[in-house]
Amino acid sequence: MYIWMLLATFITLLYAFNLSTREDMQNLYTVPQAESVVAKIVTQHRAAEEYIRDHQPPNNGNTIVSYYPGEVKIDDLEYYLPYGFDRDDEYTTLIYCLDRNSNNLSSAIAGCPGTTGSCCSNPDAVTYLVTFGCIPTRWRNLITGKPDNNLLKAIDSVVGFGMDFGYATASNGQWNANETVKSTMMIRGRETTYTSIPQYIISNTLSGVGNKSFNKVCVNNANCPYCLVYMTPYI
Repeated sequence: MYIWMLLATFITLLYAFNLSTREDMQNLYTVPQAESVVAKIVTQHRAAEEYIRDHQPPNNGNTIVSYYPGEVKIDDLEYYLPYGFDRDDEYTTLIYCLDRNSNNLSSAIAGCPGTTGSCCSNPDAVTYLVTFGCIPTRWRNLITGKPDNNLLKAIDSVVGFGMDFGYATASNGQWNANETVKSTMMIRGRETTYTSIPQYIISNTLSGVGNKSFNKVCVNNANCPYCLVYMTPYI
């Protein structure tokens, strides 16, 4: 009797190994994993938006903004992040203050650092808050190298429709008629939505951030063909 029980167990195990994968395995397991990747950059960026808000008048008790170009360090966001957030260097958040009169926003505003307040308060300055990080190989298509469908589904479920979050890719001149900034790279969204990344962010390193600039991480980096990007302009 004991031998028959062992034999039955062995046959059951062999049968289990030959069962097909559940059709909903992606929805049950893979996509939720991708959602955690997306949720982390979204949480960090939205915390940085709160940081920006607290450094704008009237919240900062001043008549001009009190933030400067450069990195918003993760420790600076401690007050705005949820308890238990993993504060590592997976994503970087930077403030760029650009000259709104420059072609395709290709120049930074002059005057930083200054002694009479932030150059970002200049009427000709337009601020861009950008959070970005390399997309791990786990979430890229093995053939094309582009973000795979699981990551795109996660973007759709976590963020929804929008033009300010997605992955950075070459623009190839694919602009809407109402697009005013026509740079060499854009943020590609879940569907066919896209928005231009200012040319200065693409082409220049930001003083004081070293290898953490968008240019170093997402443009001139052979190990990072695609980046997740969340970008908020303050016009």
